[in-house]
Amino acid sequence: MSNLKNQGVPTKPKNIKVLLYVSIVIALVILAVSLGFYKRMFNGALSESTEVWGQFGDYFNVFIGFANLLIVSLLTWGIFDIQQTNEKWKEYQNKEAKDTQKLRYLAGLVNKSISFGTKTVEGLREFSSKIEADPEEIPILRAASSSAISRLVKKNDHEDFFLAYLNKVGDSGSLEFFEALDVIYENYHDQLKDIETMTINNFSRRNHLTELIKEIIDECANLMNIEKADGRHEGDLFRFLNNIILRYYEGVQVHPNRTFEFQQRVFAPILEYFQLETRYLNEHYKKLIALTMKANKSIVPIKGNNLSLAARVLVIADNIEQVIANIQPQIEALRNFNDEKFSQL
Repeated sequence: MSNLKNQGVPTKPKNIKVLLYVSIVIALVILAVSLGFYKRMFNGALSESTEVWGQFGDYFNVFIGFANLLIVSLLTWGIFDIQQTNEKWKEYQNKEAKDTQKLRYLAGLVNKSISFGTKTVEGLREFSSKIEADPEEIPILRAASSSAISRLVKKNDHEDFFLAYLNKVGDSGSLEFFEALDVIYENYHDQLKDIETMTINNFSRRNHLTELIKEIIDECANLMNIEKADGRHEGDLFRFLNNIILRYYEGVQVHPNRTFEFQQRVFAPILEYFQLETRYLNEHYKKLIALTMKANKSIVPIKGNNLSLAARVLVIADNIEQVIANIQPQIEALRNFNDEKFSQL
C-alpha cells in the first residue's frame, strides 16, 4: 500500500543557488586550468613580449568562449529544469491538499452514513418486532436522516472521492468500500418502497374487511327484522343476533381501527352458533354465514403478508449490519489517515 501511495511523487523543489554555485566553480576551474597552462608554456614568468601575450590571449579566448558556452548552456538547462520541477512539485502539493480536504469531507460523510446505517438497522428491527407483536398494523418506520449518505452516493464527484481514497489511503478494499455504501443506501430505499407498497395493500385489504364486517352487521339487522316480523323477537336467535350487533358497536367504540378484534367478537360466535343450530341453515341465513366465512378468511392473507414483510425487513437489517462490519477496516484506515493529518496541523 505504501508503494501505491508513493507512486507519482515528483522530485522536491530545487534551489537555483546550487546551479549558480556550480557555474562559479566551473568558471574558476577553467580559469585555473588556463593559468596552469600558461605557467607550463611560459615557465611561470610574466613575459614582456606582446607576441607571447597575443598567443596566450588567443588561447585564453578559446577557453573563455568554451566556458561561456558551457556556463550559459548549464544555466539555461538548469533554470528550465528547476522551473519544471518546481511546477510539478507545486501541482503535486495542490493535489495532495485537495485530496486531503476531500478525505476529511469524505470521513465526515462516512461517519454520518455509518451512523445512518446503524440507526436504520435498529429502526428496521423495531419495525419488524411491532408487526410480529401485532400483525394487523404496519407501523411507521423510525428512520434516520439519509442526507449524508445520499450526498455521498449521488455526488457527481463520487469518482474523485474514490481516487483520493485510493491515492492517500491505499487500494486495499477501496472499491468494496464505496460499493458497500451504495448497498446500504439502495437497501434502505428499496425497503422503503416495499414498506410503502405493503402499507397501501394492507390499507386496501383492511378496508375490504371493514366493508365485509358492516355487511355482516347489516345482515344481522335484516334477520332480526325477519324474526320480529314472524313473531320470534323473544327467541334465542333474535337475542343472539342482537348481542352480535352490540358486541360490534362496543368493539368500534373501544378499538375503532382494530378490524381483527371482530374475529373474536363477531366471526367466531356466528360460525359457532350456526354450526350448533343447524335448524337455521335456510336461505335466510346462508348469506350471513357466507359473509362471515369470507371475512374470517380475509384475515389470513393480511396477517401472512404483514408477517412476510416483517421477515424481509429483518433480512435487510442483517444485510446492512453485515455490510457495515465488512468495511470496518476501510473505515478505520480512513479515520487513521485523517487523525494523522490533523495531528500534523
